[in-house]
Amino acid sequence: MQSIQINEQQNELVQALEQVKTKKEKFLISYGESRKIIAMLVPYEKEKKQRNFGPYKGKGCFKMHSDFAMTDSELLDHE
Repeated sequence: MQSIQINEQQNELVQALEQVKTKKEKFLISYGESRKIIAMLVPYEKEKKQRNFGPYKGKGCFKMHSDFAMTDSELLDHE
């Protein structure tokens, strides 16, 4: 993902960014004479790291039967 630095001189954009930051608002960005919408400014959320399933990804599956039951002591191997 790329990022850019915004110069303080672009006042309208800076104001929009402040509203995104403080009020969690979203802004549509249009471009050209036709004002075609090309992007959206949204509040930043830290990306979730995807889990890596390693070499067995997509190679197997399992199914839990509806009558499966296990007590807490069985799960924790307590007697």
